[in-house]
Amino acid sequence: MPAAIAKAMGSTVRIESWAYVSGGGFWGSGGAGAALVPTKVSSGSGVVYDAEERLILTNAHVLDSPVGMGGVATRVKVVFSGGQVREGRVVAVDRDCDIGLLRIEEPRWRLGAESERVELVEAPLGKSSALARGERVAVLGAPLGGSLGATVGTVESPAFLADEMAAGQRGPPPLLYTQLVRLAAPIVQGNSGGPVINRAGEVVAIASTAIQTGADPGSRKPLAISIEDADAVAKVLRSGAQVRRPVLGAALEAIDEVDSVWRLDAEAGDGAQADHSDVRAVAGLLVRGLASGGPAERAGLRVGDVIVRCNGRRTRLKGDVLRELGPVAQAGRRIHVQALRWGEGVEPTRVQASVELGQR
Repeated sequence: MPAAIAKAMGSTVRIESWAYVSGGGFWGSGGAGAALVPTKVSSGSGVVYDAEERLILTNAHVLDSPVGMGGVATRVKVVFSGGQVREGRVVAVDRDCDIGLLRIEEPRWRLGAESERVELVEAPLGKSSALARGERVAVLGAPLGGSLGATVGTVESPAFLADEMAAGQRGPPPLLYTQLVRLAAPIVQGNSGGPVINRAGEVVAIASTAIQTGADPGSRKPLAISIEDADAVAKVLRSGAQVRRPVLGAALEAIDEVDSVWRLDAEAGDGAQADHSDVRAVAGLLVRGLASGGPAERAGLRVGDVIVRCNGRRTRLKGDVLRELGPVAQAGRRIHVQALRWGEGVEPTRVQASVELGQR
């Protein structure tokens, strides 16, 4: 992938986030005269999203100020692949989706002969939905806050769902509103916000975080945000609007065939293992609760229904529905669900519902 990496490197940047913190006076001696001085609080990577508007796409956590201070970084420094340095201004962040957008500012100083002008090169966007398991990709960025570089690896899961994270896995809270790409690549701190590219040099995801599935270092699984979701969020952020989430109005629980039979055993009582040979075991999403007057209830869904398809696709995990909802609400958007409903008989009734999503 050398040619693709070389091409995409021109669109990749290193980001340093700075904030004013107590510096202990002019000479760092502390005391009542302690001054607030600019201090680097985090570093990461980013990619040129819109060259004309001078917009850089990155992670929200790269642009956040230190814990306890709230808000975003006071100052942002952007370092390009050619070594040029410019100031950046945070446009907006969406912490739920871990997407941030910043704008490159025009220099506030006179450019000397040694200061080259920066020509922004916009990165072409691909599709994470076109990725295949085992496909080679490259992650570009500035590991450990150093020089820009690339790491080549493969795709472990092109459509990783947030609720596939087992309870024993260690890592940050799941990105419930985004579809993720799980990678097999040695990514370290500082790569956050950098582009994940395919062989054509197209950005297919934005590096975000990792989960730890075991004790050995090899069990660290990097995750990247699908470029489709990152792009959808970035479009809202650049417009100045608030990112609103789609609302289904239903509490869902994933159940499999064994779960559904065990529930019947529980109804039999006394720990019995009843004969259910005449009962259809199902896997899907059990509706545990409904928001009163919410979208799902208005569409006719009931508590106890088991959703088996959403927009024609099989549903086994909550992420299967979240993927159909998407990260950004759209007025009047509907999803179509198919559910099984049990009454007095052994066989369930198949229920179709068209749900007009709400937003929050």
